[in-house]
Amino acid sequence: MNIYVFTNSKKIGSLFDSLLKDYELFIYKRDMFNTSIDSINPGDLVYYDIQGLEADQLYLSISDFVDKAAINFGIIDPKSEIASISDLFFAGFCDYISKKEIAYPITPGRIKKIRSYKNFSLPDKVIMNNSLRMNIKKADKGWNSIQEGKEYSFYILYFRLEEVTQLQNHFGYKFTESIINTVRDYLKSYFGALDGKLWITDDNKVLFLFPYKDNNHNIFMGIFNFLLNKILFSGETLKSPVIVNPTIILHLGNVTYLNEDMAGKSVSNSLNLIFHAANSYVTPGNFYLSDTVFGCIPPTIAFFFRRAPSFEGHDFMIMKNQIINSQE
Repeated sequence: MNIYVFTNSKKIGSLFDSLLKDYELFIYKRDMFNTSIDSINPGDLVYYDIQGLEADQLYLSISDFVDKAAINFGIIDPKSEIASISDLFFAGFCDYISKKEIAYPITPGRIKKIRSYKNFSLPDKVIMNNSLRMNIKKADKGWNSIQEGKEYSFYILYFRLEEVTQLQNHFGYKFTESIINTVRDYLKSYFGALDGKLWITDDNKVLFLFPYKDNNHNIFMGIFNFLLNKILFSGETLKSPVIVNPTIILHLGNVTYLNEDMAGKSVSNSLNLIFHAANSYVTPGNFYLSDTVFGCIPPTIAFFFRRAPSFEGHDFMIMKNQIINSQE
């Protein structure tokens, strides 16, 4: 993990000197922030010194930080001018250095606490580099510019309904088939509104493609909200006596796009990884993120994931059980 400090004060910059043995540290003038921020990797930690900013400048700066939620931000407030520190943390910030605290060095122990608070359990280089070292092939106009037979970067969402056998044994095949169809139609509409396309269907399994976009948080929040509301979905939408606990895998990878009737013939390392993981790696009923997407998720939901064992050269994160199994 790299640490960046944007300040016009040499004294403030020197507070971070004790971190040099453990981290890559970069000190910049504050006016370098706008030209530097886009080159900072997801998972890095950025400190911004607000001393001397007018109230309107401070508001705009904080809004900019929140919009770049894949990066972790801390505020340096040498005069303790911010009235509500809690608002910063509610907005996704991970540290606040006040007037009293600038009298002491910033220590590796403090950074360790931040990492624990933000749940940075994935190795730094994996968070920073796996999505970045991909050859991103972006469709500039989304689905409107995607052509059959060409390779593009997609968020790939695998969804599998796990209660099929239980439903068949207790309520019969016809009822179970109606549940599967209802789930599929609902997901097609739900994720379609987030620019997702139902690409592959196979009984109780579906696979969606979302064209790659920078900072596309809608996908993550869409899945997260679906899981939070799965009890209502099971009872009100499905009229099901069994609460759905789907297996979900989200991965960012490159895929040669073919129309839906030919989708099963598309071959890529990304698709192989997902199908192999679904068949022989995952624990059913859980939500997994691959290392190519974890650094892109909003920090407001990153806390709810922990590290899972690696698989086929990729690190994975799994949603913590208190969320995924909230009905237990």
